[in-house]
Amino acid sequence: NDLGTTSLKWKNALFAGFVGLGVYTTAARPAAATAGIGAVIYDSTLGLPIFSTGSAWKNAAGTVV
Repeated sequence: NDLGTTSLKWKNALFAGFVGLGVYTTAARPAAATAGIGAVIYDSTLGLPIFSTGSAWKNAAGTVV
């Protein structure tokens, strides 16, 4: 879901508790370009959260996965 300009509402959001991430296998995860810059998902094949640069998925160390 694209929040568009309303995403500015989330800039200083405080979450109490937890935020659930989308969970995908490596084979089923969306393209990084589709997810967009800053998207975070959990890759269940890798057992890691991964981050979209808008053109690639990277792990927390910055390695393309």
